[in-house]
Amino acid sequence: MLETLGAALNAHQEDQAQEVLEALIELADNHPRFLRRQLESVLNAMVMVAEADHLDDSTRNYAVEFLLTLAEAREKAPGMLRKCPLFVQRLFQCLLGFLLDIEDTAEWHAQENDEDDEEDSGRYDVGQEGLDRIAIAMGGKTILPLASQMLPLFLSEKDWTKRHAALIALSQIAEGCAKQMVKQKQLGEVAEMCLGYIQDEHPRVRWAAIHAIGQTCTDLGPDLQKEQHNRILPGLLSVMDDHANPRVQAHATAAVVNFSENCPTEIMQPYMNDLINKLLILLQSGKKLVMEGALTALASVADCAQDAFVTYYDAVMPFLKQILFSATDKTHRMLRAKSMECISLVGMAVGVDRFRGDAREVMNVLAQLQGTEMESDDPTISYMLQVFVFIKVQTLAPLRTQTPWGRYRETNLPPA
Repeated sequence: MLETLGAALNAHQEDQAQEVLEALIELADNHPRFLRRQLESVLNAMVMVAEADHLDDSTRNYAVEFLLTLAEAREKAPGMLRKCPLFVQRLFQCLLGFLLDIEDTAEWHAQENDEDDEEDSGRYDVGQEGLDRIAIAMGGKTILPLASQMLPLFLSEKDWTKRHAALIALSQIAEGCAKQMVKQKQLGEVAEMCLGYIQDEHPRVRWAAIHAIGQTCTDLGPDLQKEQHNRILPGLLSVMDDHANPRVQAHATAAVVNFSENCPTEIMQPYMNDLINKLLILLQSGKKLVMEGALTALASVADCAQDAFVTYYDAVMPFLKQILFSATDKTHRMLRAKSMECISLVGMAVGVDRFRGDAREVMNVLAQLQGTEMESDDPTISYMLQVFVFIKVQTLAPLRTQTPWGRYRETNLPPA
């Protein structure tokens, strides 16, 4: 098969070569032990294909998929790639190089969602996924030394794409290396690597640094939050002032969500005043992406703080209701939906007694919305269900026999 692959590539018949690679991937998936005797030759050939800049992306991606599939065949052929550390190193370096397939376009800065999408960038996507998979498959003992060697070199480069690649790579390997990072007490180094570039001269690098913070908070939490909260939250607050780059601001709010989800309430409390004030400023920015992010962050902070959020209720709820009442344009459907989500989570955090006074106004709006025609892809529908259930079951139900609000018993839930 290797001879057939080599002949096809030498003849520039990449379609045929890809068919051979597909067969090899299937073999690696189902019968990896079959490759033991020729393992070194097979690995060498596949890494060479993956590294070959002159080949089509699809061909190189097939070679990477073969190597990843073999690395993941732990149950059928345990430890195969661990015996070939040089090839693991070359694969890691290749995947890191794939992350350089990125351009700074006006479209990225104008994008109305905060996903890390690189249009028509197959190598970038493969690099991201591949680093995640190889870290999980090989574990921190194998991957962390490679990352510790290669990522600082990329971070020291003047080329922004290399700094960006290093930070994205860190975010991708965190899950697979989490146990080792915590065991080796490297959380301070992780935070330093991210926060050292949160004020980088290039907005794409700042975005990547924030992305790494958010992902490591998820993968290394709550240990990272407990140990590094005094650096992480002030850092995120500082980049929320990057008004010239809404995507950076929005991503900072997303990282707050990651931080909050694994954060004990007592750690969050000292930062709540500054954090909530900053998020309320972002709610008034007029930038839809930033406002949506601020709403989600507020909801997450409220969920983390629980009854400690009562102190901020009077400052926050008027903003949430204003968005709910005024965001009626089709282009602001997600903004309105996010306001519903935030209202329900704030209400759950502060409790029935504190929220009941605003529940009536919110329920009136939902009842009016229920009577309108909504398109099938309108995100408002699913968020309405969440708010309806909370208000009817938790807030209004105890008072059905005591107040005129009992009429809400006749309000039907919107169709799912």
